[in-house]
Amino acid sequence: MAQCPNGVQSTATRNCPGNTIRSTDAGGQVYEFPSGSGGASQMALLVEAMVYISTNNSREIYMSVLDPYGKMNNDPSWIPGVSGTVAQNGAYIEDTGKGSDGHLVVVNDTRVTIDDAYSFHPSIGVDMEGNTHIAWMDGRDYGFEKDVNYEVYYTKLRLQGAGEFDGRDDGLSTYAIKKIDDTPISNVETNAGLPQNAPWSGNSVFPSLLTDDQNQVHIAWVDSGNISAGEELLYVRLNHTSLEGDGFTALDPWETVAITSWSSNKLGPNSGYKPSIGMPPAFSNDLGSGAHVAWSDTNKCNDETNNNRFTICYSHVLTGQVDVDFDAGETFYHVIEPGEQTIYNLTMNNSTPGPKDLVADSYGLNITGVPSNWTATLFFADNHTAIFPDTEIFLEGGESIRFYLRVRAPSIYQANADELAEIRVEAKSYKDPAIRSEITTLTLMDVVHGIALDASHSVADVEQGQTAIFSITITNTGNVADTFLFWDPQTLEGRQEWLLPFAWDVNFPLSVQLDPKQSVTKNLEINVPTSEDPGAFVILLKGWSAGEPVKSVEKGTYDILELGVFVSIRSSNNIVFNITDQMAIVTPAPYAPNALDPNCHVFEIEVEKYFDTGDLVFTTPGTTENEDNWTTEVIFPNGLNLNPDGVSYPWVLMSGDDYRMHVVKVKICAPDDAPAGLGKAVTIKANLKGYPKISAAKILQVDVDHVY
Repeated sequence: MAQCPNGVQSTATRNCPGNTIRSTDAGGQVYEFPSGSGGASQMALLVEAMVYISTNNSREIYMSVLDPYGKMNNDPSWIPGVSGTVAQNGAYIEDTGKGSDGHLVVVNDTRVTIDDAYSFHPSIGVDMEGNTHIAWMDGRDYGFEKDVNYEVYYTKLRLQGAGEFDGRDDGLSTYAIKKIDDTPISNVETNAGLPQNAPWSGNSVFPSLLTDDQNQVHIAWVDSGNISAGEELLYVRLNHTSLEGDGFTALDPWETVAITSWSSNKLGPNSGYKPSIGMPPAFSNDLGSGAHVAWSDTNKCNDETNNNRFTICYSHVLTGQVDVDFDAGETFYHVIEPGEQTIYNLTMNNSTPGPKDLVADSYGLNITGVPSNWTATLFFADNHTAIFPDTEIFLEGGESIRFYLRVRAPSIYQANADELAEIRVEAKSYKDPAIRSEITTLTLMDVVHGIALDASHSVADVEQGQTAIFSITITNTGNVADTFLFWDPQTLEGRQEWLLPFAWDVNFPLSVQLDPKQSVTKNLEINVPTSEDPGAFVILLKGWSAGEPVKSVEKGTYDILELGVFVSIRSSNNIVFNITDQMAIVTPAPYAPNALDPNCHVFEIEVEKYFDTGDLVFTTPGTTENEDNWTTEVIFPNGLNLNPDGVSYPWVLMSGDDYRMHVVKVKICAPDDAPAGLGKAVTIKANLKGYPKISAAKILQVDVDHVY
């Protein structure tokens, strides 16, 4: 009966053609016991066969506990990189024992599953309370063969207290460590529930498990229950519980969620005939009670195929959902000026699907990304009360609130340049920090720097050595408090910008501070040296904003004022007459015996020409030649020659001198018969050639003496 009867007692393989039931191979094997000629090898085969019969030779889930820190901290012989096992006689020996004694394996092989079916691909996690959670694929619901459908099973273990961590060979008791019994998490179709055209549709394989800081358990796996999709990636979260025993009573009801919805080959090549070969999804915690999942897929993470080539897909699984969005008609981008404020109208919605009371949650709103000197505040739209980071906002499923963000830009004294405030508003669940939503607002503070220069008059007439004064109005045309700068006339660059001629000087502030739209009037004094030639000159007053690095007349950050200065020759004290006595008395010749030239008097005048060389024209206005027989003669010193024009004499200033002086004499003679008493008054005048107004004059009085 082991294979098929042939009438011969032996252990040899028999010929079973299968023509009849009798000649059909039953699939067994014949062993000799007690051992005959086969010796020890036959006995070994017999023992192996008996084990196979009793256990089906199936795989079970085992676990060990390692204490690497106990090994590193308590074993003085340990050095980095040393192996945790020792090879001896073709086998390896583990370092077992207590961690406090410097051993590595503190809990030796401990059996987790006790079932004749195959169990593959365990995934393990430890929660914050020290409980151990394991998920694996198990074929117990479909028989004891390897090539059957599998389901995802879960168990919760508590190793602490179940025995001493001493590395004993028999490990810990399976029954002592179990807190939640082996429980199928995937949908168990059973053989009776499988469609005939899809015998593998009950397959749930390759689980990944992790725990979060709220002691919840997350499991993801590949499932074939959806015939149209072929393979789906499924996810489930098991809430934390302190209950023990049967999983269906100890655990809260769980909901299986499909992460994928398209038909493709997921998680690499695998075969139902070789369930040991396969790749679980990559699984990692987020900041809360959600999870990050990644897997390989022959589609482009959607319905689009990828020519049967695998790519990597990713998804973030959340246990809730909240949305922060702009209210209807609102935009994400606003422009304001310094010191102004703007408002963004926003909404927050609990968009978690499901019964509204079951998915209700509380949220907090917070603001990030506020630049220095900016302020941003949240307010409820209905009552305008402030929303602080610790303000708890409760929303049922599908419920929403309206609120607004008020953003205020820095003041006119704080703002200096354009600045873009990227302020983010974040909503975060109180129960799960991973349930969050964020929205970004962009607020541009438009800073304008501007200056305008104006003058009460743009032209000034001055004489040499005098000061031209202009009344300059400076206006801040920008929208921030600003400092306006002007060129320093004491520097070479500054003189060039002012267009100052040699020896000219300017008195004007180098900087002025003004608030927006404020104006101030300052006097600009331009000192003209006495040595300057007469003529027309242009002076440029240039001012710019200190807050704007680019000087631009077109943009208004730079302004130029053109001022005209007309310099004329100095009239006052240009020509000076110095004379000690302007009056004299003469005696007519008949009455003045022995007098040399008795009826004449000579006045000596020191004529001084200041500031510059010039040609002087002398006249005696109001006097005619030989008037009433009186005579007047202007006598110039020797060496002072008449200019070629025949009317002027040169007064040439020597180098380093302030003036040039010549003595000019005026001789006035009375007639012999001049009557006694009041005589003759003669005006002597000198003017600069070509400039009649630049002159000097003296009146010389000559009277006739009374002779009795």
